[in-house]
Amino acid sequence: MKIWNLFKREKKVEKQQQITLKENNYLLENINKKITPNTFTSVSRRQFIQTLSKHNFEPEQWFGSAEYAHNPDEFQIFAGDIEKEGELRFGAMNLLVIGSISTTWLNTINETSEGGSLFVTNAVECDFFSNYYGKLTVIGGNLHAKKIINNEFYDAALVVKKNLKTEYFHGVDIWAEVGGSITMSYGNGYCLPIGYDNPSRQHIKPQYDEVVSKAFLGINDDTQENINALILSKLANYKL
Repeated sequence: MKIWNLFKREKKVEKQQQITLKENNYLLENINKKITPNTFTSVSRRQFIQTLSKHNFEPEQWFGSAEYAHNPDEFQIFAGDIEKEGELRFGAMNLLVIGSISTTWLNTINETSEGGSLFVTNAVECDFFSNYYGKLTVIGGNLHAKKIINNEFYDAALVVKKNLKTEYFHGVDIWAEVGGSITMSYGNGYCLPIGYDNPSRQHIKPQYDEVVSKAFLGINDDTQENINALILSKLANYKL
């Protein structure tokens, strides 16, 4: 299986966020840092990977073994459920949520660069979900995005261990891998079962084709950026 490059960073940002050897040694040495409930806790890369293993995320599929210096906030763990109206973004490049997420729009965009990862042990409930360039998103429970899943970002990956359900799925050649049932009314793209070995036979498409789906969505050019702009406009009209 492909080892994803989860740690892309722009050189300017990397230069601005250089950390001292002392800070990095602290992170590497404190691999059993206590995770405070309902708090974003910065941890070492090693502790992050070890915690993923404890929650059956099989990090060896995505992470290499080499240690390296990293920003103190690059790896974070949040223990608890997250609920937020409106758009939800996270600051950490790599985040593990030991709990569930409920929000209007879960947007996995990074503030500084491409790449990174988001792991959620339980379910994600939202109206809109957007992945991001080079982003790995793995959901241990169900992903139920009532309106739109926007997964069409280069080098992104979306893995849902249980069920995926949405009204509109966008993922042209950037599919989602799903362990349970797949329900998509409209869309442009497809999903595959986790562990697929014959994608041409095993892929699952939305109920309605691309032409009908574009008409339903009300846009002619269904690029990932246009769909995010559509989500943003819909969000502005929400009564939160």
